[in-house]
Amino acid sequence: MSLISIVLDLIALGAYYLQLQIPTLSLRVMGIFFQALIVIITLVLVITYKGRRFGRFYDYDGHARPFTIRFAIIFVSFLINGLVLVLYIFSITGRNTLIFSGS
Repeated sequence: MSLISIVLDLIALGAYYLQLQIPTLSLRVMGIFFQALIVIITLVLVITYKGRRFGRFYDYDGHARPFTIRFAIIFVSFLINGLVLVLYIFSITGRNTLIFSGS
């Protein structure tokens, strides 16, 4: 599942670079829907993950149990793709053009 998450990230990165090369509004709107699809897929991966989610050791001082590497890859992928989706929406609505400021 973590490999699927990495592949989805690479596909999303490719779609972003395509939008940078061809800066049209219609392509960016399609990019929002594509990014939303990737966010939904990674959310499904986070929810349906069957492996161990937390590490074996336990920090008694801070009461923290860190994620395992495989689950952390999936979870961080979900968080980053969700943030990118919010930035896409901000860019389309004109609130913040940070994500496409290089084009």
